[in-house]
This record gives sequence, C-alpha cells and structure tokens, in this order.
Amino acid sequence: YSKNNNHHRNTSHEKVLSKIGIDVNDSAGWLSLVDDEDCSYIKSEGSCGNIASNYQEVREIGTFELIEQMSEMLTDQRKRIEKMESFVYMNCVGGQIEKHFSKVRSDALIAWEKKTDITTAINIATKKRLPLLVKELKSKLAALHPVVSHTSVKEAKERHLGSKALKVELESIASSKFEQIKESSTRDAVLAILKWADHEKNVAAKEIKALSEAIKEIERILRCDEKIIETDGGAHLFASSGIS
Repeated sequence: YSKNNNHHRNTSHEKVLSKIGIDVNDSAGWLSLVDDEDCSYIKSEGSCGNIASNYQEVREIGTFELIEQMSEMLTDQRKRIEKMESFVYMNCVGGQIEKHFSKVRSDALIAWEKKTDITTAINIATKKRLPLLVKELKSKLAALHPVVSHTSVKEAKERHLGSKALKVELESIASSKFEQIKESSTRDAVLAILKWADHEKNVAAKEIKALSEAIKEIERILRCDEKIIETDGGAHLFASSGIS
C-alpha cells in the first residue's frame, strides 16, 4: 500500500508541475542514482546523477585508510615523545643527585670547620683560665652534629665525587638516547606529511578525471536536449555563453 501510495503522490506532483509548464522528465539522468522501491522514475537518456555520485566517491577514496594510518603514526609519535620526556627527566635526576651531595659535602665541611674553631677556642680559653667561656663553648660544641669529624667530611667528599661521575654518565646516556629518538621522531613526522601530501595528490588527480567526465556528460546532455536549459529554473541564464 505504501509503495502504491507514494507512487500516486509522485505522479500527482508530476501532473501539477507539468500543468504549469515544468518539464518533469529526468532526461539528464540526475535521479537515476536513486534506488528506492517506493520511487519510480522515467528511464533517462543521461547519467549525470551516477557520474556526479561517482565524483563524490572518488573524493573519499582512501580517506578512511589514511586516517587510520595517521592515527597509528600519531600514536607511535606520542610514545616516542614520552620516551624523550623520560630521558629529559633522567638528565634532571642526575643533576639533582649531584646537587644534593654537593650540599651535603658543603654542610659537612662547614660543620667540621666550626667544630675545629670551637675546639681551638676552648683550648685557648682553658689556658687563659676562663671557665665561663669554656663552659659556653663546650655547650656549642655539644650542639653540633655528633658525627661531625674529619672522616665524615672525607666520606661526604667521596659521595659528592661519585654523584658527579653518576651525573656525567646519566647525562651521556640520556643525551644519546634523546638524540636517537629525536631523529626517529623527526623522520616519521616528515613521512606522515609526505604520506598525506601523496594521498592528496593522488586523489586530486582522480578528482580531476572524474569531474572532467561529469562535465562532459552534462555538456553532452545539454547539446542533445536544449529544452533542459529552458525548464531548469534559472539555468537558461547561462545558455547565452554557448556550449560547443
């Protein structure tokens, strides 16, 4: 019932349009691409619709595949960037370790020098029989870190020198790996751009061919049936340009 009803409505519309002088025949074939069981069109001489549809399909050729490839390449690129960031962090870690042990060494040396100065002052005050000063100096000496000694200063120095060597080694590894990944990342970025450009170039060539075929078919139909121009609301304005 639906099919017959729609067909009846389409026929009614065609009759109304025909009465007011509008050509409802699809001689150019614009509607021939429609494949609907509920619609019925008069068989046309042209194939403008199919060619125009083909042109749209040509424009989308390989687009989905290109997007998938770009997505994969961008995912790989993100992973590389994360690795690059980890090597930058490694470089920073080496610097922070060296900085920490440098401060420990400096603090140990300052504490040792302070202990030495207080001890010397106690000896001088003792010789001069200044008990109150001696007592005050001893309280200051007791307030110092209990492990402050020449040995602690020496160990702090060794740890600092070790941290400097570690920093140099970490910087060397991080810089080497960073440059390797950087080169790979740059190369793949260029490849992605070239791949996209190559896709656009190939599709553009196919578009030109498909569009040329569409234009030729439209020109053929117009040469065969000049009445189309007169009945194609406004298209007759271009008729004066002439079609050879």
